[in-house]
Amino acid sequence: MKEKIYLLPGTMCNAKLWDKLSSLLSKEYDLFHIPILSGLDLDSITDSLEEIIQEQKVNIVGFSVGGYIAAYFSTKYPHRVNKVFIISNSPCPLSANEITGREETLEYINTYGYKGITRQKANSMLNTHAQNEEIIDTIMRMDMELGEKTLKSQLKWTTHREDLFEALTDLSINITFFYNTQDPLINTEWLVKFANSYHNCTLLPNESSGHMLPLEEPSILSNHLMDWLKPT
Repeated sequence: MKEKIYLLPGTMCNAKLWDKLSSLLSKEYDLFHIPILSGLDLDSITDSLEEIIQEQKVNIVGFSVGGYIAAYFSTKYPHRVNKVFIISNSPCPLSANEITGREETLEYINTYGYKGITRQKANSMLNTHAQNEEIIDTIMRMDMELGEKTLKSQLKWTTHREDLFEALTDLSINITFFYNTQDPLINTEWLVKFANSYHNCTLLPNESSGHMLPLEEPSILSNHLMDWLKPT
């Protein structure tokens, strides 16, 4: 029987986020995408996972806000978690600039509606040294498929986040972080401080700037995940 991995996506991402990763890992592992439920706050989203996930103990991989949800789930239901792998996220409050930007975006959408993510915005989330049209197209397709209602829900309910530092340091499970060191959405100082405080933490820094690691670096990510799942 294949080992299972539960996958939690980021803002305005669906199962397409994991397509490249799945093609690399599907022979060895069963991958299960769990969408972020709309109309729920982070507490309720996290509680819903406890009902959705059937196994007693699971391996959870979360990207961006999905990484935060994976971390939060681990603090609330540690007995249900085997290992946690967090991609492009530091489970702490967003920066003041990011919070302001998300609140302004939500206000604009409520007033004028939403016409979809622009190519320029999609490209801004990728490595600044390379523009990949295929990845940009994937980001735009995911955004179009999820639509305005989902974006409004995610901006409303997932912007304000607790700092999970203390709650996570009380755990004993393996927590691994994979991130780009120059990603402006990552609080690298928080991650280093946490790794120095929590003995069962592994940092996997990647020297680049993009946020969309599952799309930009699927091979590196798949190798990290295979190492992560090796018996200890």
